[in-house]
Amino acid sequence: MTSSYQLTHNNDSWLIQSDSGYKLNNQDHKTYYKVWSNNFQEGVLKQGYSVLLINDADQIFYNSLYGPLTVTLVDPDCYKLCEGKIKSVLSTVDFKNVVDSLGYTHKLTLLDMSFEEAKEDGCFKHKYNSICVSVKNASDLSLEKIEQYFLLLEDFGCLFIQVANELLAEHAKLNLDHYFSLLNTKIRTSTAHGNMQTFNSYIKISSLV
Repeated sequence: MTSSYQLTHNNDSWLIQSDSGYKLNNQDHKTYYKVWSNNFQEGVLKQGYSVLLINDADQIFYNSLYGPLTVTLVDPDCYKLCEGKIKSVLSTVDFKNVVDSLGYTHKLTLLDMSFEEAKEDGCFKHKYNSICVSVKNASDLSLEKIEQYFLLLEDFGCLFIQVANELLAEHAKLNLDHYFSLLNTKIRTSTAHGNMQTFNSYIKISSLV
């Protein structure tokens, strides 16, 4: 099920809202981009890596990435945020396939479906070097989903998660710690939602559960 989005401007400020509870303003957009771009600069992504982005319709993860990568973005609303003025403020793109002067491919493919639908349709035909998840509801951190992220990652691949603190339940933390090793965590306040957002980076340390 997709959502309806509305953009409002007030001088240099903007706010995007949806009927499903999504909110993003210019302050949060800048904050989230800074956190992830700093994390991705720490050498966890290398040229030619394959990256899976889940629930990244606003492309904050995507625009924070560095280097030539092959990226698959899965979100039912991914094309809705690639239209009109919303596209302009978020700097979203609906497709990319470029080979640079060194022969490296920069590729972005959008899948306008949920992670579950994409998995059922057989869209994930290989493993990924990194997976980024913007958590929308508690089910994104269920034991079943965490196991699926684990199985879709290459050994020593990285899992990046952004989640509102109220959705990061203790059992989800324990399940993540069972499958992954925590590299770092950062916490920022969302000015649009008025809650705390946690940014966690993990590494898959073994192919064995």
